[in-house]
Amino acid sequence: MSSGTSAQTPVDDLDALWDLGQVYVPALSKKKWPKGTYARDMAKAFSFILRAGGDIKASWAAMFGSDTHFVRATARRQYNTWVFSSQKERDTLRMLPRTPAGLWTAVRDDLTGHEKAYHRGAQHDG
Repeated sequence: MSSGTSAQTPVDDLDALWDLGQVYVPALSKKKWPKGTYARDMAKAFSFILRAGGDIKASWAAMFGSDTHFVRATARRQYNTWVFSSQKERDTLRMLPRTPAGLWTAVRDDLTGHEKAYHRGAQHDG
């Protein structure tokens, strides 16, 4: 099963994808990632990436699905925003609901790691 492609998966069961090393990616996000992706799923994906040594490209297809468009610079900025944010913020992200207010793009700009991640040259190397 590719993450985010099963329309039959009830919202309550989407966290079960995490046990498979995948995260939920809504159809909208497949081509315009991270738009439409929930913060709780981004946080889980970034936790997986960090545990795998920080190699976003190597982990991408398994977590987000091979049909989710990958742009290295965009992926790196999103990942760095999470990495450079406080542990309290990362814990909060994991608990946000899958609602419009819980979208990654709705909360990302307010994270403490956002400014550093978007500063030219800022990079976390795993």
